[in-house]
Amino acid sequence: MSARSCDNRMHNRRLRRAVALLIAGAFAVGAIELCYQMSKPAVLCEGVSVFADSQLYEPGADLDQLCEDKTAAYDVQTVPPGFEAEVIALGGYQEVRVDKTTHLVGFTSLLASDEVRLQIDEELKNNQWIKANTTEQPCDNYVKHEGVYRWLLIRFVQVGSCTSVVMQYQTTEMGGN
Repeated sequence: MSARSCDNRMHNRRLRRAVALLIAGAFAVGAIELCYQMSKPAVLCEGVSVFADSQLYEPGADLDQLCEDKTAAYDVQTVPPGFEAEVIALGGYQEVRVDKTTHLVGFTSLLASDEVRLQIDEELKNNQWIKANTTEQPCDNYVKHEGVYRWLLIRFVQVGSCTSVVMQYQTTEMGGN
């Protein structure tokens, strides 16, 4: 055997070992990623966890009923008093959510962001709101000189074919004269 063929054999052996190590490493990384992905909760579980608070969820509860209860039409009692009369009527929107402690009202519309913005702008103008300048895009800022509600900051976000709208308001009861 010549030294050259011995070197070629050794070179081939080293090359095969290197390729085998690379393949084993790639397999190990893939297996670790698969285990990691399987350990994370599924998207459905993450969504249900939002709804499954202690007052609503009971073990063995029907998932469809659980989701229907939380996404049903908004309850007029949860909307701040006078909001629909002074700001906008919420009956034509979906998924209305209200947080009175942070003074937020959120909802979705099946219209595109620009269409919802124009629709809300028109309704606010009809209710004596004045659009103020704002540097916060894509937000609109409105003020009003009379009534309980005096200031609004509205954010519009296109989510797929729907638009999510969040309004933050200030009232005279909060000290905003």
